Amino acid sequence: MNSVPVRRFEYKYDQDSFLKTKKEFNSKGEQDVTTYYYYQFNNKGHVIEQKAVSGETEEDAYIKLSRFEKGLKITEEYYYPVNDSPTERKEFEYDQQGRTIKEITYYDDSELAEINTNQYNEAGYLIKTTNFYKREKLTEISEMEYLEFDTKGNCTKLLIRVNRIPQTISKMEYTYY
Repeated sequence: MNSVPVRRFEYKYDQDSFLKTKKEFNSKGEQDVTTYYYYQFNNKGHVIEQKAVSGETEEDAYIKLSRFEKGLKITEEYYYPVNDSPTERKEFEYDQQGRTIKEITYYDDSELAEINTNQYNEAGYLIKTTNFYKREKLTEISEMEYLEFDTKGNCTKLLIRVNRIPQTISKMEYTYY
């Protein structure tokens, strides 16, 4: 397994802990994508919609539109430049703890694309994702092993195996204020 970082992500939040920007850096350390986040709230101050825009203007941008009910994401739609209708749509199901247990992806014509199911350990960490890709008739199993944690209990090193083969080691750094 290659030990060279492939991507680095930098997240910025506002004073209310809402994600405002995500910057992505390639393996050379060059920034190549910036995503801006915008929110709509209901009359009780709860988020009902999040729009993620990657591009200089909305006309040439990739847009991800997420809708929420009771604090949980229920749908996600993907829009690409010069396309007024979504090219992909996701629906989410949750367990009683509010963790995503199923994610169903459809193409723009409502054709089933994939089904992802998640399993968690007793501590609530995601430990297994099973992906079924309809077109390819392929099932892929990703297993997560949490290797290191910081003093606040956040994972700082994660190993992901895909079909039992080590694929990715993710290292995370957190800045606490």
